[in-house]
Parts: sequence; C-alpha cells; structure tokens
Amino acid sequence: MEASTQSPLEILLYEDTLTMHGSPEQSVGCALRGAVCVNMLKNTRVKSISLRLKGTLKLKMTSDMPRKEQILVDENWPILEASNTLHTLSSSQHRYDFEFPLSGKIPESVKVSHGKIFYKLYAILERPGFHRTLKASCPLTIYRAPLPISWDFPETATTIITGTWASRMYYEAAIPTNTFAPGEVFPVTFHFYMTDPHLEVDRIQSSMREYTIYRSASFIRPSVQSKKLSNLVQDYSRPENVNNWEVSILVQVPDCVKSDCGPNHIEVSHKLVVKFCISRGGMILDTVIHRFSIVVQPFEFNEVLLPPPAYNGLGPADELPPIYEIQS
Repeated sequence: MEASTQSPLEILLYEDTLTMHGSPEQSVGCALRGAVCVNMLKNTRVKSISLRLKGTLKLKMTSDMPRKEQILVDENWPILEASNTLHTLSSSQHRYDFEFPLSGKIPESVKVSHGKIFYKLYAILERPGFHRTLKASCPLTIYRAPLPISWDFPETATTIITGTWASRMYYEAAIPTNTFAPGEVFPVTFHFYMTDPHLEVDRIQSSMREYTIYRSASFIRPSVQSKKLSNLVQDYSRPENVNNWEVSILVQVPDCVKSDCGPNHIEVSHKLVVKFCISRGGMILDTVIHRFSIVVQPFEFNEVLLPPPAYNGLGPADELPPIYEIQS
C-alpha cells in the first residue's frame, strides 16, 4: 500500500488487527509492523519523528460503577531520533519502516455495554521553534487466542454432567466441547434412566448467559452484570414403556454474543444453563438445574483448537502403491 501525497504524515500498518496467542502469562507477544510516511512539499527541518501507542480503558457510569478513564498502555518508539543537530528532509516522500515488539501481557481490545478497552497509534513529527507539530493516528485492535495445547478451563468446567434424583432416576447431560463460535449450532444430549415407572420428564430447557465483570483499583468491589442471550424450552414426555432413553436438543450461539476475554479490567464469560422438570401424575416434583462453563471465541480461533483428522491406516484389502525403481 502506497501513501497518499495529500497528507504530510501518515501511518501504514501491515496489520491493523494483532493476535496474542495464549494467556498473559503464556503469550510471547507479537510485533507491530508498518511504516511512517512523510510527504514534504519543500525542504523541511525536523527535530524528531516518533510513534506512540496508547491503550485506554473507558467505563460508563452506572448505578454501581463510577465513570472512569485510565491509560493502560503507553509505549513510545523513536523513528527519527532527536540529536544536537536538526534533520533536513528533502521535498519528496520519505518512508520509515518500523517493527516493534508488544508484550504478551497487554489486555485485548474489548467493547461491551458499559465500557471498552481500545488502542490508538500516533505518529508525531516535531519541528523546531514555533513550527506546528504534525500528528497522525490510526486505530489498532488486539485479540487474544488460546493456545491449543494449553487451554485451561476452570476446574468446574466439563462436557458431561451426571446426577441422581431421589435414588429413583439417573440422568446425564453432555455437550460436544466447551468452546464455540458465534452463530454455531451444537447439540445438548440428555440420557435418562428411571427406576420409578411413574416418573416423567415434562420439559427440557437450555439458556445461555453472558457475564461481564468490571474491575478497577478505585472500585470498592467489582461490578458484575449478567444477561440472558438465548432461551430454548422444549415440552417433552417420556416414551411409553421405556425407562432408559436419550433425547437431544439443538442450541445456537447468538451472533450478537461477545467473545470471552479478561480477567483484568473487563472480563466476559459465558455459561450454558440446562434444566428439566421431573413430574409424577401431572404434578411437578422438582426442577433439576446444571451449568456448563463455556468459552466463546471467533470462528478462526476455534479452528486451531480442533483435533487433527484421524489417520486411517491401510487395511488388509487395500492395494499398496506401485514400486518405483531408481535407475543409476
């Protein structure tokens, strides 16, 4: 991409979205690459040219959370260093390529209902005396993707939940994985085994909840907000003369869901709540409720967590490839 000659100072980024792989403790960081382009119409004396990256936390005021703005990241890098003598730039286009490392500990970009973390990159051209300092800026987005070999779920995270109700019913609920992408559809499979032939499962329900936690050293305690993203209710009745059976419902992750992030400053997490009603003779006896901890990541990040395709070896009936002779 070439710079336009209409602007005296521009920033060209090779990538305006960067990905940190792994948690802040795991990530080795990434590189910020691009170029600063200076377009001079005449010979110009310059003191210095530098880059500045600012990462800002902004929180909106709510009933339990004050308005707040805080600089989380403030990095400066020289492009053309200041010295005892001024630099003279000729009347032409000047391009300064740069590559600077970013720490893997910096927080990812986030935008939620009552706050955001965002980044902006500034180029600053300082001139001597009373000449106007030139500035240019561009946004930068930072994502964080889990490492496929070291993704750590909480100890309570599982894909299968089992239990027994009143020693008269065994149940199991299972999901295929803990990690999903927005818009993805997946099954929740229930297995029931009843020793009491008069018990029934009347209704199966699944809902997804999103939790957002706002943290700051100036807060007395974190502000926690929760909202229901989806709700699926399916009326159901046990098949006749069967005491051991399975049933599945399909759940869709909403497209509007926020990706998991945090835990510092702004944390977003999700849970899948599954419940079913147990009845006898038309009377509800109990509602069983369980929660799966799940992670929502963009689809391209989920691909790296998928296991490689299974390798199928040659069977006894498969033909071997032809033998090629190497001629000397």
